[in-house]
Amino acid sequence: MSLKEALERKIIVCLGSGGVGKTTTAAVLALEAARSGKKVLVMTIDPARRLRSALGIPEVGNFESRVDPAIFEAAGIPMAGEFHAMMLDTKSAFDDVIARVAPDGATHDAILKNRLYQYVSTTLAGSREYVAAERLYDIYRRGVYDLVVVDTPPTKNALDFLEGPGRMSKFLDDRIMKIFLLPMTAGSGLKEAFIRRTSAVIYRILAVVFGDQFLGDMNSFVWNFRDMYGEFRRRADDLSAILRSDAAAFMLVTSLEKERTHEAGYLARQLLGRGYRLNGVVINRVNTVALGAAPVSPEEIEKAFFPDVCDADRPLARRTAALLVRRFDYLRESARRDAGAVAALAASWGAKKGVHTVPAFDADIHDLKGLDLFRKTLFDGLAGG
Repeated sequence: MSLKEALERKIIVCLGSGGVGKTTTAAVLALEAARSGKKVLVMTIDPARRLRSALGIPEVGNFESRVDPAIFEAAGIPMAGEFHAMMLDTKSAFDDVIARVAPDGATHDAILKNRLYQYVSTTLAGSREYVAAERLYDIYRRGVYDLVVVDTPPTKNALDFLEGPGRMSKFLDDRIMKIFLLPMTAGSGLKEAFIRRTSAVIYRILAVVFGDQFLGDMNSFVWNFRDMYGEFRRRADDLSAILRSDAAAFMLVTSLEKERTHEAGYLARQLLGRGYRLNGVVINRVNTVALGAAPVSPEEIEKAFFPDVCDADRPLARRTAALLVRRFDYLRESARRDAGAVAALAASWGAKKGVHTVPAFDADIHDLKGLDLFRKTLFDGLAGG
């Protein structure tokens, strides 16, 4: 899939290990779409707060906000559409989900005050990734944006993001929840009696391990969620279907360092193994300097750069020319290795998925002008891609 084709989807999910330019790539995809006239949101789940740095703007908060078009104009970037950005705050986003799903105000207030909920919504491993999936679902269903670009956390947490909806469905499985709910409801029969006995054993264990206060919080948590289980499961299943449909595209971002490519390969296998599609790969920091250039001799360098040096300085000029030739040869060899590595990755992941390369820039990208240079490289064919 080409990058232009990816921009026609409703959701683009960018995945990769840390430090490979994933946030920058997500911002660039959103920038290109907004330049073409689309209303775009780039949503970052990565707690490292790199989005603000990549955009070179003062602040990106938990709520969707439009980046002032004047900021793009000042950087010489014409903006036909709208560029919006947000950086997820786990607790606020979790509270928003409860506000939308809770059947009434009393249930909403009781859940927010519950200490177990406060732990789940702020500290529990995977809570950020789960609530990010919930937020994405709400944004997609509202239909406000032509495109939502998701900047996921590094590899392990990115997989948590993809698994989040399914995990909630399993947690809300009726067979599990009945163990906690049945003792608080009416019911008779052998099946109910068996579940009550099972519940009693589980409750005693929990009380011993965590204390009576935890057990009380657990009872309150489960009871207040009882009328929302079905809705949470429906939303989770719906989002899983959306991400596996033609509405979504997945872009893998990596660099050519051995550890990064191994991690990218692992992520690609995990992605495909879970029923998602890998639609493209962006490889950053590829050495393209002197690729395909013919070798040069020290004499040629000396003649080109030091034609008029005096006899006293001639030995220094020759040594300098020899050093430049060695450096040039190193760059040529490095570029050949990188080209071979890119070709190998393209073959292993399938050329049809679209492998796009970005050269190693002279400096880190930290403002919109740098971001636009990255964009031109990917979309205007200035290098690779």
